[in-house]
Amino acid sequence: MTVRIRALASGLAALVMAAAAVLAPACAEAVSPTRSASPTVEVIVAVTGLSWEEVAAHPDAYPTIAGFAPTALVAQAVATNGTSTSCPADGFLTLATGTRVADRLQGSCRRVDESIVAPDGRIAGWDELVAEFADQPYAPRAGLLAATLRGAGLSVAAVGGGGALVLADEAGRPPPQTTMPKDDAELRAAVAAGVRDASLTVVDVARGGAAAGGRELDARFAAVLAGVAAGGPARVTLVSVGGADDSPASMQFFARAAGAGVGGDLATSTSTRQPGLILTTDVQPTVLAGFDLVADGALGAPVRPAVSAQDPAGRVEALLALAQRSQAGDAAAVPYVYLVAGLGVAMLGLAAARWRRSGARLALRTGGLAIALVPMATYLASASAWWRTSSPLAAIAALASLIVVAVATLLMWLTRRTAEPWAGRVIAVAALTWLVIVVDVLRGTPWMTASPLGTQPLQAGRFYGVNNTAFSFFAVATLTLIVMLGPRLVRRNRVVGIACAAAFGLASCAIDALPGVGADFGGALALIPGVALTVTYVAGLRMTIRRVLVVIGLGVAAALGIGWLDSLRGAGERTHLGDFVAHLGTADTLTVIGRKLGGATRPLLDNPLLGLVAVVLIAVAIWVMRRWRAHAAVGEAGIAVVITCVIATLLNDSGLSIAGWMGLFGGALVLMRHGALPSAVPGARDVAMRAG
Repeated sequence: MTVRIRALASGLAALVMAAAAVLAPACAEAVSPTRSASPTVEVIVAVTGLSWEEVAAHPDAYPTIAGFAPTALVAQAVATNGTSTSCPADGFLTLATGTRVADRLQGSCRRVDESIVAPDGRIAGWDELVAEFADQPYAPRAGLLAATLRGAGLSVAAVGGGGALVLADEAGRPPPQTTMPKDDAELRAAVAAGVRDASLTVVDVARGGAAAGGRELDARFAAVLAGVAAGGPARVTLVSVGGADDSPASMQFFARAAGAGVGGDLATSTSTRQPGLILTTDVQPTVLAGFDLVADGALGAPVRPAVSAQDPAGRVEALLALAQRSQAGDAAAVPYVYLVAGLGVAMLGLAAARWRRSGARLALRTGGLAIALVPMATYLASASAWWRTSSPLAAIAALASLIVVAVATLLMWLTRRTAEPWAGRVIAVAALTWLVIVVDVLRGTPWMTASPLGTQPLQAGRFYGVNNTAFSFFAVATLTLIVMLGPRLVRRNRVVGIACAAAFGLASCAIDALPGVGADFGGALALIPGVALTVTYVAGLRMTIRRVLVVIGLGVAAALGIGWLDSLRGAGERTHLGDFVAHLGTADTLTVIGRKLGGATRPLLDNPLLGLVAVVLIAVAIWVMRRWRAHAAVGEAGIAVVITCVIATLLNDSGLSIAGWMGLFGGALVLMRHGALPSAVPGARDVAMRAG
């Protein structure tokens, strides 16, 4: 192993040590958890079709629920099963399994009422349901909640059909204490008995899965609270598990009694890290945490106060704003992506067709500058209240366009007298994009959340850290800065130049990989080898197959080391990176890998037009960059970009979109730097060093 490879290994080891320093306190806390000093009694009240918008718009129809919320932990709960539509049964099964579930055995939504229990005393269609679970992406475990509680010696009670479904054991049998009340008086009595006799009572007040009228639903909840008061002290959680039959993913009502000595607040969890936003998969871990229990295989994390320091009215307003922004972002995302990708394909295609026309070079370069500024401009525009306008899509597009024009004009003016103005503009765009993404990630991604080029809460994907789209821009910006600035620094001082390139690359990897920052396991596996290879290029080393394999191996080892440290934290605190490493070698590993591969090809199946745009964009970008390979440093240095793109595409959900966005952003930067292909083609290394 050469001295430089040893230095690279030392740098990656330093990255893992930095992760250890960040995660050590949390790991220490996870080793010795504290147990509750007093017995806990929990009551889950499940409804369907209840939203904060409905309660806020009709407070007179929901006096009991509105009165419960000010002293509770409140949030918008995202209910999704990984498909485009959901049923009430999916929500109840989510509570039971702690993961995303889609019940489609009957081809339509099943009724969740007293008929859910078959004459043999088991849940109707249970065996078929369990068989269906085996083929679902998240591999839900039937009867997980009941098995976890039974293993701890805790008793349970079910009220209503949904309660029976939630608390059914692995064989599909509801608990012995299961009642099907016909009216509010029977409901009150059943809840009181459950609170007296059981540690957990699950109450279904939906009655058949049909959304009840406001006053009727509120009366049922009042009966539940009366039963709790009669049976003894208990902590009540009111959650809407989903919408009506075959409804799209939506935000649902969530309110959990804050507990003794704790005031009302917005709720959050490590699943989202967003104040006022949780997942319905967080409900099961939250209730189990009250008993100091953790269900192996559950996706969510316990709900906790967000420490928002808002009054009750302010909390409700924040929840309504969150829902409005999420709905606007979800509606604007697809057309915005079509618009940006279409412009990118058109610009790269025009460049490929017209690069020998002398008058087109400036126009092509300017167009490349505009396209390259779109990601940064979109994130900055997302900081505004664009989603409150009457036409959110037009508002965000107009704001982003204004930012693009302003920044492009400023860059053109500032660099007009420099020796290499377009090289300076490429560096500036890459640096601005890198900086905006880093600032947003460090602030908790307020700009990316519900942005057309960010994460959509209604899809329940990623709520924090570096998402797939942002990673595409971040990776290209990082590698571009190393390739463009590294050789310049090396010409001044070789040791300092290589050290600066390595330090910047390691810092970028840390931002992307550390669980408390980017938390991007798949991205880290792709970016670490890419950074290592670009630093190797800056150092003037030839990229042999052996060196490429060694660098990739060291990158994988560093990413797994960070994941191992994250896995030492508590199950409710670790990120998906730590969860993956913690379950290496188990059946869960194959489940995650299968889900990633499915996510990489899902755009082609769910949205063929979007998949076609991505494929065309990738093809055009590859063709154009091959024609420019000598002038864009797409020689030895370009191998790093290609390797990063390939690894990220294979390892991440929506991998095809990563390749598309990397092709768009990278192609725009190449277009900026070189515009048209000159007739004389110099050597690749000479031009690459000049480009740097």
